[in-house]
Amino acid sequence: MARQSTTETKTTSQKPTGTPERNVSNGARSLSALSLIDKIYEGIDNAKHNKAHVEKFRVTTQQIVKALNGIDVNFIRGAEYYSDMKETLYKILYHITEASSRSKWLKYMMAKKDEMTYVEIQKHVDNLVSRIIFSYAQRTKQKRRRSPSPTSSTEGVKCGHTESACSCSDVSMES
Repeated sequence: MARQSTTETKTTSQKPTGTPERNVSNGARSLSALSLIDKIYEGIDNAKHNKAHVEKFRVTTQQIVKALNGIDVNFIRGAEYYSDMKETLYKILYHITEASSRSKWLKYMMAKKDEMTYVEIQKHVDNLVSRIIFSYAQRTKQKRRRSPSPTSSTEGVKCGHTESACSCSDVSMES
C-alpha cells in the first residue's frame, strides 16, 4: 500500500507535456529577458509559414526594446515588472513558434484566434512599456533627490560675484 502512494505522488508532481515550457525550444525558461528578445527576432526571421502574422510581433518586441533602451541591466533585473516582462516575452516566443510551424489549413482556421492573441499581447505590451517608463522615471527622480544640489559660493555676497573674484567684497570689508 505504501508503495502505491509513493508512485502516485511521483506521477502527480510531473508537469503535463503540453505546457509551453516544454514546447519552447532549447530550455528557454532559463533565459534572460534580453536573450528572449534575441530568440524572438531569430524566430521571426526563421519563420517558414504565416510570415505576415509573425512579422507583427517584430513591432511589438521593438516597443519593449525601445522602452528598455539605455536602462541599466541590473535595474531591469531588479524591477517589479521583470517577471511580467519575461512572461510576456515567453508568450510571444511561444506564439511565434506555434504560428510559424502551422500548415496552410491550420493558418486559415486559426487566423481569428491569432489576431485576438496579437491584440491581447499588444495591450499587455503597452501596459508593460508604460510600467517600464514610469519605473525608470521614478528611479531618476529618486537619484536627483539623493544627489546634493550644487551650492554656489555666492552666498553671503550681495553683488552676485563669487567671493574670490569680487572686488566689491573687499571694499565692503575694509569699510
